[in-house]
Formats: sequence, C-alpha cells, structure tokens
Amino acid sequence: MVFGDRLKRRASPFKIEGGNDMKIVRNKAKEIIMIILLRFFCAHVHLREDDEEDLLMTDVVHFSDPYEYVTAMGNTKNPISTGPEAIAYKKKKIEKHKPGFKAIPTIMLTNSTTVETIRKAHRLGIKVVKYMPAGTTTNTEKGYIPLYDLIRTKGDVLREMQKRKMILSTHMELVRFPGATEDIHYLYREEEAIPYLEALIKVFPKLKIIVEHASTKKMIEFVKAAPAHVFATLTLQHALFHKGYVFDKNLKVKDPLYLCLPCLKEIEDTLAVREAMVSGNPKFFFGTDDAPHRLYKKMGPKPPSGISTPGIVAIALLCKIFEEANALKRLENFAARFGAKAYGLSLKGWKKMKVAKEPWTVAESYNDIVPLMSGETLDWQLVGEVFDLTH
Repeated sequence: MVFGDRLKRRASPFKIEGGNDMKIVRNKAKEIIMIILLRFFCAHVHLREDDEEDLLMTDVVHFSDPYEYVTAMGNTKNPISTGPEAIAYKKKKIEKHKPGFKAIPTIMLTNSTTVETIRKAHRLGIKVVKYMPAGTTTNTEKGYIPLYDLIRTKGDVLREMQKRKMILSTHMELVRFPGATEDIHYLYREEEAIPYLEALIKVFPKLKIIVEHASTKKMIEFVKAAPAHVFATLTLQHALFHKGYVFDKNLKVKDPLYLCLPCLKEIEDTLAVREAMVSGNPKFFFGTDDAPHRLYKKMGPKPPSGISTPGIVAIALLCKIFEEANALKRLENFAARFGAKAYGLSLKGWKKMKVAKEPWTVAESYNDIVPLMSGETLDWQLVGEVFDLTH
C-alpha cells in the first residue's frame, strides 16, 4: 500500500512506464518493483455443488481477488444443463459466498440439450455452452456425447448456437475411436481430436469456438491457423510442467497431484503453450482450469483429475513467465483484454490491481487441498486494488 501512496506524488522516486493502461514501475536502480494492470479474466474455473464440495467453492472464491470475471464451468455432480439451472447456480450458490462476484455461468451440452434449451438459455442471458466429450474428465461419465457423434446428434443445437452468436467452449479430446473397445491414452487424445474440430469449423463456419486448455503443439498450431472466431485458453500447468511430473516410464500415474485432463505432455508441447501465452496473439487467453479436490481423494485409489491453482498463485506464475520472456507489457492483454474481447465483455469500470515483486511462500495445503507450487517461494504478489492510478 505504501507504493500506491508514493505513486500519487509528483516527485516520485520511481520510474513508471506505460500509457493509460498497464504500468511498469522501476526503482532508481531500474529494477522492476511493481506492475499496475487490469484485474484478470480467468475464463475457466470449476466451482462445486454438493455439501462437501460447497467448501471447495468457498476456497476458489476466496482466492479470486486478482479476477474481475471468471467463467464457471457447469460439469458439477449434477450437470448444469439449462438456463434456469445456471442462473440459480450463480445466484444461490456462487454469489452467497461472495456478493457481487462476477461469475459467467455456463450450461453443459448433454444428451438432453435441445434447440429449445438453447433458446431459453439465450433469453436468460447465457452466452456460453460447454461441451465435454463423454468420459473426458470429472463428472462426464453419464449423459454426455462422444466427440465423433457431436455433429450428427447435436447439429441442430450447434446451428441454433451459431445463429444466436453463442460460444461453444469445448474440451477437445477424443477418448476412443468409433467402434473401438479401448481408450486412447491421455497423452494422445487432444491431437486425435483435431480432425473433429476441423470438421466442426467447416460445418458451422460462424460458430465461435474456444478450445479449452490447449496442451499440445499441434493444437496450438491448429488454432493459430484456424479462422478468427476460433480461440484457445491456456493454463499454467501446461505452460510449466511436462509428462515426467505425472507419469512414470510406463506412462502410469506416479503423482496424482499433477494429474489433470488434458494431461501434461511432452517438453516441446509445454514450450509451445508457453510461447503462445507470451506471443501477443489474441487467439490465446487465460484460463486456470482451477479444479481443486481434497487430498484424500487425490491420493486415493482412483484419483480425480484436476489441479488447484488459486488466483494468488496464478498471478505470481504469470508474472514470472512473462518477465522471463521479456514480455511483461503483454501480460494484461493475455490475462484480461483478449478474453474479454472474445467474450464481448466491456472494459468500462474494470478494476485495476497492483502486483509487487515481493517474495512469498505458497502454503503446503489449505483445507486439505494441495495447491499448485505448494511450499514454493514465488516472486510476485497482489498488494492492492485501485480503479485508476493515472492521475
């Protein structure tokens, strides 16, 4: 807070770089000591629903200070599959934890989704429909559609979404080839899904599509070359870690704490995600895929996929990645502006925040959840929130 007071003085000892948007603050030795930028838009989080998981929602919301908006995915224990359910989830569940918390609700595209479902949801202000192929991740075991059947069975639904300019947010993995009896290994599911994504774009040429948590070099390259209305969110785990953290030499899970879906991939894929993240390409924007699970479940016989990435950890890691790439000036675009533009969100009234280069140590765990980078010391932290520091 002291830094904020000093910035208001004309005879400031700090050098401030930037125009009316993001600011980079340096000390007399020209070292970066703070950045001032728009609060982030995290376009992918998983809040929860039932009594036990209600506590998880408290945790996610509690650590959301760096976020102006989040997109709350609807693959809860009981899927949120209609507009009224999404509105009720937002008002009765999410907002009770933090009044005014700006969560963008989604509805799930399931076997029961109809054209009328889409029309009613759109009338209620729902703009995002989330599609997870059957068996890809948490809570998709029943009622979901295989990727290879999506266009055939839900073409009318997708056509209605395209007509109403809604967003198809999709987990793009192929779990099993048509007619096969065995699943594709986690490592190869995303790249095997690309032909189906390509077909989707051809059949619905104006449907806005967001490939969630792109994790492979092939998917990154595909999105780059795709039409302008095709985007991808990128996560921190896919930009920092590779398959060696989660799998042993026989490709069996060795550390469930790093188990997420899409899974961690090869080193070249990790580098491709990181390069896309700092590239300044507006097709790529921020989504943590924050998906906490209690430790006893993660270390159990059937560990669920999902990594806890609290907002306070996410902001520190993003600053580190962009600073190391000499791209701090691009951070605000990736973490706020690009996602806002893809979603059609106005930046008017969007709050700014101050992030200082001050070390802190991530807790080993909180409420029986082990967060990403647990026990590690990070170099950046949120220190304050303001509306405008340009005067």
